[in-house]
Amino acid sequence: MIGGEGPESEYWVSHDSLAWMTYAKAVGANVFDLEHRYYGESKLGTQNVKQNLTGPWITFGGSYPGALAAWSREWFPELIIGAVGSSGPVLAKNDFYEDVIKRQATEKQGTPKCNDRTVEAFETLHKLSQSPDGRATISEKFLLEPPWVSGPNAAVDDIDMDNVFSALVGLYMGTVQYNWVDWSDVQNICSFFEDDSRSSIDSLRVQMTLTFSTTSIC
Repeated sequence: MIGGEGPESEYWVSHDSLAWMTYAKAVGANVFDLEHRYYGESKLGTQNVKQNLTGPWITFGGSYPGALAAWSREWFPELIIGAVGSSGPVLAKNDFYEDVIKRQATEKQGTPKCNDRTVEAFETLHKLSQSPDGRATISEKFLLEPPWVSGPNAAVDDIDMDNVFSALVGLYMGTVQYNWVDWSDVQNICSFFEDDSRSSIDSLRVQMTLTFSTTSIC
């Protein structure tokens, strides 16, 4: 099992009900969970050069690790005799956005105004983030902890700002990708943008609160 962009969990190799565990048990194979380099607590070393790695391997992965599983089979066919790459984006593209988010966020899955008001909300956020007063507004609306410091000489670390936007964008990315999961779906998100009495950014704020926060900021 190939890990992805995050610390790896032993879950993937400790439950016999998982498909690859069932396959491994049937053929008497050992199973290893490989943590992605630079993620988690594992450290890259030279111990592997002392091991006999010439036996046949089969790689498994999903999404980004799915691409890694497929590519590893292509790169090392003498070692890797098979690969199961589920939903792996193996064809690199400059613009991977496609039209899927817009189509999911319109009448078929959400509401007619959902896409436009979602774009408007994030454009407003981006504009506010460019000034100290605007960043103070974001900090207040979304209860950032610690809050962004306001004032004419206030500065925000680029990584900190990226982290805030990543958290906000991640809600929508995950919802569209995994629609109808327990915590959210496209129809739920779009319903918050139907209330014209709220600005688009306030609709985003309320939606984020009710979905993720334990503190009411409605």
